[in-house]
Formats: sequence, structure tokens, C-alpha cells
Amino acid sequence: RSRTTPRSVRRAEQTAKAFIYGGGIGTIIAVALIFGFLLWVVAPLFLGGDLEERDTHELTGGDQIVAMDVDEYRVLGWSLYRDGRIRLTRLDDGTAVEERTLLTGNAPTAWARTPNGKKIVLGFADGTVRIGEIGFLTSFRERDQVPESIRGLEPGEIGAFENGIAQVTPKGQFRIVKLRLELGQPIQAADSGIRLIDFSVLPSDAEAFAAISERGALGIYTTEETENLLTGEVTFEVEELAVPFDPPPGRETPAFLKFAGTGNFLYLLWPDGYTIRFDARDEDRAAAAETFDLTP
Repeated sequence: RSRTTPRSVRRAEQTAKAFIYGGGIGTIIAVALIFGFLLWVVAPLFLGGDLEERDTHELTGGDQIVAMDVDEYRVLGWSLYRDGRIRLTRLDDGTAVEERTLLTGNAPTAWARTPNGKKIVLGFADGTVRIGEIGFLTSFRERDQVPESIRGLEPGEIGAFENGIAQVTPKGQFRIVKLRLELGQPIQAADSGIRLIDFSVLPSDAEAFAAISERGALGIYTTEETENLLTGEVTFEVEELAVPFDPPPGRETPAFLKFAGTGNFLYLLWPDGYTIRFDARDEDRAAAAETFDLTP
């Protein structure tokens, strides 16, 4: 018998073809647009960069700045001076917000920071070392939780708040940013002043530092805090590894000390490039592994 295709089936077939063609063309267009967007994003990498100065403020203090950092919102910055003062400064107008002293009457003689800047280690003239953190403390408050003097601030504006600043967020909250300074208990690392120091975090999350004193004593110190889960008591342990070191003939105390990687190697460097590398992978002893000229 003869058979004919109903018109409804033909219309359905034509509709399906249109959707298939449209979907294919739409996919091609979408891929092309993604490619164009990626090309537009990557293209500036092959062009020259521009550096534009936004603001310039003079940090007066009468002493050398040895470390500094800014908060993640780019509104505050702290500066650590050689005499042990730390100053908190607004970045929009250079106004000093707060100034503290790390330890009254005891200025650091050596200092170092971790690569990410979260930890700082300080050596002092009495041979002690302190490990601490210098950063920022951020909190949020509603408009009725701040003084009336700053409630009229508009989003993005900054006002003084206690020992920090308050900045209004786009949602109308007040973001409070203050200086956070924490110093650990003193560690007696030498019988004379600390001349050079460097810091490292070990794979076990223990903290370690290497220090050389004014008398030339060199050592590696590992610190670890242990908390008793039953009593909550925290014990602080320090292990010392003496590093045999005698300055080469005709050379005085080195100018630089670098505790490399995860504390496996220790480098002493002199201004002319003369370098001694110590192998500290053995937990019981450390020894000089090689000497070389860093700048032949």
C-alpha cells in the first residue's frame, strides 16, 4: 500500500533541522567569542607596561626604615624603624595614625621576615631573639556601632577610628583596620648581641632561625609549641644546633646570612662575594659544605 508522510512530521523535521543548524552555528559563534575574549585579555602581555605614580608622601622619622608593608585594602601601611619604633600611616594622605615601640629601651640589632611577610624575627643586643607577627587586624561594624563623628562618611571615604581607620564599604558597612603586633617570648640565643639573623618555616610547621652573634658564634634554633589536648597547657621548646664557624683569615664577621629553603642550608656572605655554605640536613650536626665566589 502507498504511504505518505504527514505534514506534522515534516514540520517537526524542519523544526529539528533548524534547531540543529542554529545550535551548531551558535556553538561556533560562542567558541569564536571565547577565543576573541582570551586574545583580548592576553594581548596586553605582549605590549609595553606603564607605571604611574599615584601619591607620594614623606615618612618622617629620622631613622632608617628596615621593613614595611601595606594592608590588603591599600589604605594603611606600617613601617619598622631601626630604633624599634613601628609607625602606622594612612596611604591616602601620609598621616601617622599610631606609633608604637616594639620593646621599650631595647632596639633590635638584627631582623628578618619570611618570604610571605607574615612572620618577623628580631635579634637584640642582649643576645635574645623574639619571633612575632606584624600585620593588620580587620573587622566590620554597622553604622550605629561607630562614633557619630564618622557616621556621615560616604562609601570609599576614610575616617579616624581609635588607633586605626574606618572605611565605608559599598554596602554601607564600616571596615575597621588596625595594626596587629604580637611578639613571642624571648629566646636566649647567644651571650652577646645578635648581628645577623634569618628565619624559615620547616615542613613540620616548626619555626627555625639562624643567628650569628657579635662574637662570631653561629647557631640554628628550632622552636615548637605543643598544646596538651586535655589540660590546654602550651609548652614551648627550643632546640639549638651549634654550627662550627671560624672566620677565614683576613676576614671579619660576614655581612649577610641566609637560611635557605626549609632550613637545609645556611649561607654566610661577605661584601666581595666570598660565600660559605653549611649543610644543616643532619639534625645532630652541621658542617661547612663548600666555599665559592658568588660574584667572580
